[in-house]
Amino acid sequence: MPAVMAVGGLYAALSAELALIVAASTAVSYYWRHGCQHATLRLVATPSFAARPWAAQRAGAACLLAFRASCATVWITVMVSAAQEGDSRIYLFFTTWNYLLQATYFVLSAVAGARLLWKPHWALLETRAERALARAVWALFSVCLPSSVMVTVVLWGVLLPATLRSGSSAAIDAMLSASSFAQHLVNTILLMLDFAVNHMLVDTSTLVLVVCWNVAYVLFEWVAHSMSAKWTYFFLSLNGFTWAWYAALAAVGVGAHALACLASRWKARRLAIAAPRDPAAESGVTAPLEPPISDPGPDVDADADADAEADDAYIRI
Repeated sequence: MPAVMAVGGLYAALSAELALIVAASTAVSYYWRHGCQHATLRLVATPSFAARPWAAQRAGAACLLAFRASCATVWITVMVSAAQEGDSRIYLFFTTWNYLLQATYFVLSAVAGARLLWKPHWALLETRAERALARAVWALFSVCLPSSVMVTVVLWGVLLPATLRSGSSAAIDAMLSASSFAQHLVNTILLMLDFAVNHMLVDTSTLVLVVCWNVAYVLFEWVAHSMSAKWTYFFLSLNGFTWAWYAALAAVGVGAHALACLASRWKARRLAIAAPRDPAAESGVTAPLEPPISDPGPDVDADADADAEADDAYIRI
């Protein structure tokens, strides 16, 4: 009975710690919220350089689409290959969770790119479904990029040294395999490359998404442990230093998100500096990729006016 009470006390303390982390991240996200300013197909599916003329813009978007479609193919191939090995425990790893999320991101971002290229003359009148797709792509990217950095840092900085000290040749071979490099290094590099060429920015308002994603995995791991009596990661096991491991992992995740936000601020400044002066836009003629400025006529009803005002949040950058 004392042992059960001790374990229950540890779970209660860790739950309080996780609740505090989620509450703090939610407060920060609420205070720094900027709105879903990247939720347009134009911003999620076009490269960040303002290429002209119009044909070059479509060519850049087509290249970004091809890159994302290729990444989606690679991600799916790696996951299918891992599943064919017959080890169901791969779905217990946070690496697999993130890899599946990244595959979803690349698939949906490729769909958004294809949709934008299909629209005639870069039409900017977007349906609610298109805006929902753009919001989903932006939210996924805001979670995938910092989480991928976090997983890479934890594997090479924590798990690999611990595995080397254990002396298990099988574990070392698995950690240094081609599949491991694909899921713990190559994916992070490709996500950073995507970030370097797309229009999307990661801001502090998405911190709560990253934290909740990590907390959801921890809760899942607790349930999985209660069913199998095994821990997927040694630093999640219940002991006197578990709270320190959880705090350290939270710090790594928040730090990775903070770095993504800082890189986004630098990127936003670069985009503003690199944006060419367009005499046509200055004279009132809308450029192909710029949101049109128009005065709705008297026939537009009140609901349409409300939708137009709400759409302003989706075309800021």
